Amino acid sequence: ENEDVKVNINLKLKIALTEYARNQLYKKQEIKYLNDELSELLSKDAETAIKKLQEANSDSLGIGRRLIALHNDYWQQVDWKEEYANISITPKVNVEIIGHGIIE
Repeated sequence: ENEDVKVNINLKLKIALTEYARNQLYKKQEIKYLNDELSELLSKDAETAIKKLQEANSDSLGIGRRLIALHNDYWQQVDWKEEYANISITPKVNVEIIGHGIIE
């Protein structure tokens, strides 16, 4: 991995659930549990998706464009097509359930 470029991607999702089999969403601890579980699951999914993008050498997140704009001296020194697959990208998804039930 390239130690020069580390990218943190933070995504906050506010969601509403319309159905939940355990029917315990009136409990704050159940909502917190679901927030944590969904956050972890979606973070892992995002990590897998990003690794596949890197393997395909697809910078669809536009990291290279940000480097050009914000760190142009670094950009001038590297071959981005070679470098992109090796940079460290860490996604973190934070889920917040803001509503639940079929009718609110």
